[in-house]
Amino acid sequence: MLKKIIIFITVLIFAIATYSQTAMEYYNLAQQARKEYRYTDAIEYYKLAGNLLKETGRKGDYAIMLNEIGFMYQGLGQYDKAIENYSKALAIAEELGQKDNSSIYLNNIGLVYDSWGQYDKAIENLRKALAISEELGKKDQIA
Repeated sequence: MLKKIIIFITVLIFAIATYSQTAMEYYNLAQQARKEYRYTDAIEYYKLAGNLLKETGRKGDYAIMLNEIGFMYQGLGQYDKAIENYSKALAIAEELGQKDNSSIYLNNIGLVYDSWGQYDKAIENLRKALAISEELGKKDQIA
């Protein structure tokens, strides 16, 4: 029985390591596509990376991929999809207690609403982001 458990754990560790490596490869492909302004391709690579990270329980890293996807949709002018992805990233960051990332995601949401002409929502989200940055003493994030 112990031998089966050890084999199972070894296989599991190998699978997680493989998923992590593959996720990093997709992330690198996404970054390259982003540099070349191929946002649609970048979105697909970020999604592939994000799904692997989600499957291995790396919620914080998954949220970062959602943020990247949001940024790509923002660049494409698809503001509804940008907000959707930023909001999912924000929910995960709040669940994990990652205030620094929450501030970043709120800021991004605010910037999308600003671009969209929804200034009340922009101000609301930017103020929340500012409050968190001030609480954390992040002077570089305070304008």
